Amino acid sequence: MRTLAQLGYTLNSCCGGGEPVSEIEHVHDQRSCLTGFAAYGFYDRKREYNFCIQPNPFTDPYWEYDRSVNPDQYWYGVLHGLTHEYFHHYQRAHTMDRAMGMSGDCCGLNNPVEVPPFWSEGAAIVFPDMFLWEKFYELDYTKRNNFKRGDAECGTGTALCHGLSHDGNSAPMVCQGFDTYLCDKLVGAYKNVKQGIQENGGQCYLGSRDGVGLDGVVRQPQCDWTMSAYYLAYYASHQIMWVDIPRDMWAMGFPAAFQKHVGLTVDEFAESFSNFMNSGSPDDPPPEGFFTEKPLSELVDFWSLKTNPSAMTQ
Repeated sequence: MRTLAQLGYTLNSCCGGGEPVSEIEHVHDQRSCLTGFAAYGFYDRKREYNFCIQPNPFTDPYWEYDRSVNPDQYWYGVLHGLTHEYFHHYQRAHTMDRAMGMSGDCCGLNNPVEVPPFWSEGAAIVFPDMFLWEKFYELDYTKRNNFKRGDAECGTGTALCHGLSHDGNSAPMVCQGFDTYLCDKLVGAYKNVKQGIQENGGQCYLGSRDGVGLDGVVRQPQCDWTMSAYYLAYYASHQIMWVDIPRDMWAMGFPAAFQKHVGLTVDEFAESFSNFMNSGSPDDPPPEGFFTEKPLSELVDFWSLKTNPSAMTQ
C-alpha cells in the first residue's frame, strides 16, 4: 500500500488529481491486469505503470465456482487472458507517449494514435489464440492431464470438433463447455459471424468501442473485432498486423500506418471484410490459410523491431 501511494496510485482518478489509496478495498475496486495506472491520474505516458493489481486467480473467491465446476476451462482461460494482457503491454510500448485509443474514447486520452479496438483488442486476441494452440502440448497442465486439443484430434468433421455441440463425453476434456480456438480453431465462431453479417444486411463497420468512426460518425453494426483481425492477417500478413503497423503508428498515427502497410483505409478494409463474409453460405468452411497452422516463428519476426524500432519512420 505504501509503495502504491509513493508511485501515485490514487483513488478513482482518471484525469488528474485524486487522493492516494489508503485501504486495500480501494485497490480492489480499481483492480486490473497490466492496464496499470498513471501517477496521480495523469495519463501522459511519463509515469505509467503496467502490472497486475488484482487478486490471485488461484485463490480469488470470486472465481471459486469456475475453479470447482470446470477447472480446465478456467485455467486455460486464465492463461489466455494473461497472454492477451501482456500483448497489450507490447502494443502500448509502440505508442510511446501517445495513448492507444481514439479521440472519442473516455478520460481525455493524451494524443491518441486513433487505433480502433478491432486492432487493439482483436490483434491481441489472435496472438494468445495461436500461441496456446502451438504451445498446448508443451504446457505442464496439458501433460499432467493428458489433454488433447480439438479439431482433427477428436475426429475430423464431427460436430463436437466444430463447437456445435458438446455432450461432455467424447469431446476433448479442455473443450467440454469451452468453444474456443483450442477446440475448433474458431470454425464455429467464423460461421456464426458470417451468418450474423449476412442476416444484418451484409455490411459492418470498424470504429471505436462505441461505433464512432475515424470521421466522427457512428455506424452500426460493428464488425466482430476478433474475426476482423484474423481477416487482416489473412488479407495482409501477421507480420504487417503485429509488427509493421505498430512500428509506424507513433509517428504516423494508426490510420496512416494501416493504409501504408495494408493498402486500404480502415473503412475500405471494413468493406473488404464485409464483402468477404457476405459471400457464399455461412456453412462454408473458412478458406485455406484463414486459420493457419504455421508456427508463429514462420509468420512473424518480432525481433525485427530491435534493428528497425518504432519512431524511426522515414
